Amino acid sequence: MHPVLSPSQQQQQQQQLSLGISPSALQLPSPPTPSSTVPPPPDLLTRLKPHLTTKVLENASGAKTAVRNIVDLISEPSPADIELPVRKEVMSRIRDAAGSEFLDAWVNSDRAMTAIRVWLKSGVKDAASDESNEVLIATLMVRARPHTM
Repeated sequence: MHPVLSPSQQQQQQQQLSLGISPSALQLPSPPTPSSTVPPPPDLLTRLKPHLTTKVLENASGAKTAVRNIVDLISEPSPADIELPVRKEVMSRIRDAAGSEFLDAWVNSDRAMTAIRVWLKSGVKDAASDESNEVLIATLMVRARPHTM
């Protein structure tokens, strides 16, 4: 003797038989609960900000370390991948707040000069945008600032 099925149960059973799989297997898993989600890593600008403070950029004894920290962040994965607003913030902060020791360390860093070269080349290609022009100007001003060698 077969049990009596409701129309929806009959339809579900027919779907299982015709598809060979259960409709419940086709349901998407529920999204993770907020408590189990891992927050995204902070964006690059957020990670750079502590290294771009006036106190850090003016600190003569920590200039090489400050340059290394900034260059490490802007070089991962490549300086070409850094968005214009981040480039603008980095170069503007250096232009406005860096002491001569920081500038010496910056200019003498091959990796920093590689980033500058990449940014200048891409800035020239994108010179039609105001933001690109602002980055170019800030970058050139940093490079032109007097420093000791």
